[in-house]
Amino acid sequence: MLKNMVRKITALVTGGCGFIGSHIVDELVRRKYEVIVIDNLSTGHRANLNTKAKFYRRDVTKFSQIKKLFRGADFVFHAAALARIQPSIKDPRKTFDVNVLGTFNVLLSAKDAGVKKVIYSASSSVYGDQSGLPLKENMISHPKNMYALSKLFGEDMCKVFSRLYGLNTVSASYRRLRHCDRGIFEAVGFGKTSDHNRRRKNQARFYAYFRCSVRQSLGDALRQGLRRRDYKYRKREKLQH
Repeated sequence: MLKNMVRKITALVTGGCGFIGSHIVDELVRRKYEVIVIDNLSTGHRANLNTKAKFYRRDVTKFSQIKKLFRGADFVFHAAALARIQPSIKDPRKTFDVNVLGTFNVLLSAKDAGVKKVIYSASSSVYGDQSGLPLKENMISHPKNMYALSKLFGEDMCKVFSRLYGLNTVSASYRRLRHCDRGIFEAVGFGKTSDHNRRRKNQARFYAYFRCSVRQSLGDALRQGLRRRDYKYRKREKLQH
């Protein structure tokens, strides 16, 4: 009886019908979280949505539309973004509305609702061209297009909200995690059924190791025993709860 009275952890995912967001939702559902999804379906697809998640068709650029949905959320995963480079060059205002204003609205909503932590979907594009690979956290950011710049602004906003308001934030670049076994590759990549391929159709990118990447990142981002509040994902770092 007491077991049934324990409240499940609630996670809110913005952009939960997109490629990155839907994988995050799937992993949270697998972990038995209560999951709330916000997505305006401008680039995501309803078919991507895990049926166990609660869905709200909302736009992160509209603060009044989303702020109430954050109440009661323990964690927020902010994956809503306009992620393509070429459209960001042609229409920078639209990209900044979603990626900068939208991120501000998410952070403000999370702060006002007393959310424990916001996990921001960062992008390695903020580093631009570097003299050496792989990319490292101590490299100087050098965004080369409006998309990369908007994502860098998002990371900086996370840092400011952490320092100014005490909101725990983490910037995680999921695509850069690569330590996965072959079994995961087969499950997530080309070995999947046509059903799965239909579910993920029309997404701009597909990373074969993505499910494993999300599991690694979420495991760290939700683990207790944090050493620093805001940072871009590092494999060996422990994150603050």
